[in-house]
Amino acid sequence: MTDSVVPGMPVPGPEPIGAEAKRGWFTSLPLWGKILFVLVWPVSLTYAVVVMWKDKRFPIAARVALTALAVIVIAVGFAGGGDESATTAGTTKKADTSAATVSDSTVADVAEPEPKPEPEPEPEPEPTIQELADSAYGVFDVIEKTGTGDDVIPLPAGVSCVIVATHSGSSNFVLRSLDSGNQMVDLLVNEIGAYSGSTFCAEGVSLQVEASGSWTIRIAPISTVPVMATEPLSSKGDAVMLYDGGTAIWDITHTGSSNFVVKNGDGLLVNEIGDYSGAVPVSGGPYIVTISADGAWTITIR
Repeated sequence: MTDSVVPGMPVPGPEPIGAEAKRGWFTSLPLWGKILFVLVWPVSLTYAVVVMWKDKRFPIAARVALTALAVIVIAVGFAGGGDESATTAGTTKKADTSAATVSDSTVADVAEPEPKPEPEPEPEPEPTIQELADSAYGVFDVIEKTGTGDDVIPLPAGVSCVIVATHSGSSNFVLRSLDSGNQMVDLLVNEIGAYSGSTFCAEGVSLQVEASGSWTIRIAPISTVPVMATEPLSSKGDAVMLYDGGTAIWDITHTGSSNFVVKNGDGLLVNEIGDYSGAVPVSGGPYIVTISADGAWTITIR
């Protein structure tokens, strides 16, 4: 059966070549392309432009404009990257400079710490009375001698000393200090019969001994003598002591038949014959106290 042709209507024929190519670009995309376009539109847009470019969908003027735009975008991109690199480099350099400044400041802080205040020196301890005696009167090795009858004993040169002596004879016992010409400097002891006591020798080159019996002599530094304490003192005969107390009143007694003499740093405190009982004011020490007595004596400090 022959197809009828309706008058006035165009006769259908085959589709012109290129009709598939002239369909919409989006409809021509595969399913995955459409999904990709929706999800990642920049990529899809780029892809669409490329396809349209290849299919020559753009007129020549549009193609030239797009080419120029692409060149400008690329140029701006490179220029921006360079500026950003320069800015980054500048920022990095500035940061390095700041870090160096901070580092220098830190090093300066570490290298120059704040000086610590020096501790106050501790006060030196007060010298003892023995140290003062050694400084004032001298130090030397103790000399000990024994004998019978008269003798001469050399004294330590240039110092003062205490002489501790005993005598067991029945007649005179005399001790004198002599100078270099063998002249008497001081009469230290002048007793008859037995003797035991200590006496102060301020100067001299030698010690002359006159004795009727046996004797012992001990020559020692002043720092070796007893120091007067606050409790009452009692003894007999001659004595040498050190006083390191303050101003005070001394109550003194003596029981004997001969001279009783008490001296201190200020001079003569007591000078009596026979028994004695009294109170005397004294100044503060340190100084030497000497007592010359033939009997028993006491000193109470108040």
